[in-house]
Amino acid sequence: MVEAGDVDEADGLTDQLIENEQRAPLSTADMAHAVARLLALGKNQAEIARRLGRGKDLIAIYAAVPQMPTELRALAEGLGAR
Repeated sequence: MVEAGDVDEADGLTDQLIENEQRAPLSTADMAHAVARLLALGKNQAEIARRLGRGKDLIAIYAAVPQMPTELRALAEGLGAR
């Protein structure tokens, strides 16, 4: 898909997430990585939640996954973020 105009990296990533999620659910690790990238690009959790159509509480969980100890991150991947 080609879009006219300037699309910043955060908007492009968000659009890709939405498109990929429509094909198949993304893993917890993929969503956690994407949320971490969006946060690093200056988006806040409320903006990310609104744009992805998810609750802020779920985005907060994804944001916390990278800071978890390795053992818990491994469990989150198999069991989901919650």
